[in-house]
Amino acid sequence: MTDANFSRPGAVDLSSLGGSAAAAPSNGGYVTTLTEADFQAVASRSLQHPVIVEFHSPRDPAGQAVSDALADLVNAAGGRFLLARVDVDAEPRLAQALGVQAVPTVVALIGGQMAPLFQGTQSREEISAVLDQVAQLAVANGMTGRAEPVAGPPRWATSPPSPQPTPLREGRRRARGR
Repeated sequence: MTDANFSRPGAVDLSSLGGSAAAAPSNGGYVTTLTEADFQAVASRSLQHPVIVEFHSPRDPAGQAVSDALADLVNAAGGRFLLARVDVDAEPRLAQALGVQAVPTVVALIGGQMAPLFQGTQSREEISAVLDQVAQLAVANGMTGRAEPVAGPPRWATSPPSPQPTPLREGRRRARGR
């Protein structure tokens, strides 16, 4: 699972963690929720494209800005990365196994190896610069694949569908005799 050309101080082999379930979608785009059960499946994706792993806690209000910035930047990158979020309150064993000592902590999985990126709050500009470095490292190691978008909430999840019949719906309804 490791690439002989990959060299990053602090890199950790993660091949022994996780199971084989698929990751649960969260927020759509290129953002997913990561659990111990699906860690190995998500880590294996790091052989094609970088996976950014964010360890967060909903109890940390200051970390929300980091979460929002990461999601926006990863989604704007259009598949250069997959953002996998780990709620350390719900997944304490995963956080402990990876040595997470504070939230937020953000690491990259590249070629099956973990590379620490940052711990604590960062500005959007600082996060963007870190992601640019990850993209450059991936390309330098021959990693040119793209992440597939993950399923998200229905398009109307934030605002309910319009109760007004559209001409197309109305025409279909009449054609069916309803």
